[in-house]
Formats: sequence, C-alpha cells, structure tokens
Amino acid sequence: YFQASVVLDTLPPTAPAVTINEGAEVTNEGLGRVVLSLAADDANNIDRVRLSPRDDCTDAGPSQAYVALLNHELDQPGQDGPKSVYACFIDPAGNVSESAMATIRLDTTAPEIQGVAVSTEAGLCNQACLVNDPRVQLQVSEAVEGDAIEIQIGRDAEFRGAAWQPRLPGLVPVEVPRREGAHTIFLRVRDQAGNVSQVDSVDLVLDSEAPPAPSAEVDDYIAGGPLV
Repeated sequence: YFQASVVLDTLPPTAPAVTINEGAEVTNEGLGRVVLSLAADDANNIDRVRLSPRDDCTDAGPSQAYVALLNHELDQPGQDGPKSVYACFIDPAGNVSESAMATIRLDTTAPEIQGVAVSTEAGLCNQACLVNDPRVQLQVSEAVEGDAIEIQIGRDAEFRGAAWQPRLPGLVPVEVPRREGAHTIFLRVRDQAGNVSQVDSVDLVLDSEAPPAPSAEVDDYIAGGPLV
C-alpha cells in the first residue's frame, strides 16, 4: 500500500525584519547599491522574500530566494532623498508575512563652500589679508548651513599631512607657519555621507615684526652755540 504524510502550514512567518547597510542613516553610493540584512521566524524556515519600495509586498508579485544578506539597488538611485525598502517573507507553504520596512537617505551631492574670509580687527578680508599673528580665524560660508560635519585645512591643495576635524559652528581657528610674508590656506568640507566639496583657499600676509625704533639725532648746536 502507499502512505504519504502532509504537513499543514497555514501560519505566516513572524517577526519580519530588514536593515539597510547595518542600520546606516545615509549612503552616497552613486548607483544606490546597498546590502540588506533580512530575518524572520517560521517553523518551516523561510523560502523566499519579496522586496518593494512601497508597502505592497504582501500582494502577489515577484520574489527571490531568501538569503540573510542580499545586495539590493534602491529605487530611483539618480534622485537623492529618503529611500525605503519593504520586505515580506514567504515560507515553503506560500504563507506571506507582514511587511518590514527600513529607510536610508541617499545623498550623492557634495557640500559647497561659497566663501572664505579672514577675521581681522578691521573686519572680514578675503584677499591678501594683512595679519600680525600666525593664529587667525576664518569665516567659512556654505551653501547649506550645517550640511558639512568635517573640515580639512592644509598648506597645499593636496592636503598633505592634514587631518579631517569636526566642523563646529562659528569661526574656524587656523595657525599658519611663523614665517613672515605670504601664506595660502586651503580647505574643504565633508558631509555625513562622505561627499567632499571643491577646494577653496584664502591668501594672507603675516607681518608680526615691529618696525625699527626711530633714531634720535642731536644737533651739534643748541641755542646758537657749539656743544662742549
């Protein structure tokens, strides 16, 4: 005789979860490529997963074999902004879970420096600024205030030996070499996504040496008579 057994499974997977790039808030990947971490619970394991940029993955649609880590391309990768991924999990019996959702911000636009000026006693200066102290303060204006989170300041346009430092609000303190004469300060900024601005610069002239004391000349004659 013939005997067969069938497992009745009407329960959908539970605890669906999806994260993008290990929970990162932002990415600057130009093609919108990310890595999804996928998970759900089911007594008979997870068979397939259905992904969508909208909350419609519980509806019938294409699915793919389930893996815990999955390469994925965000919707409309040529357009910056928040990007959502919805995931629904399917067990071998075809039961579909509720949707899980994760969001990441796509930012491929570099921050923009609109101007750099040296703060002097006479006011702001942006060309051949005369200073008497190698320690100066710069006013750095950006197209979007607060967009940059780091700043790099160097003595050359290649920023050799220059480290990134936090971009704090207000004036930026800088110290040039203690060498009299012309100096150029190069700088650029970086946003949270890792996009780097174009290089900007400002020129200044350091003159920290006091002029020589005037010499006093005494006349040979005082009141019409020779000195004795």
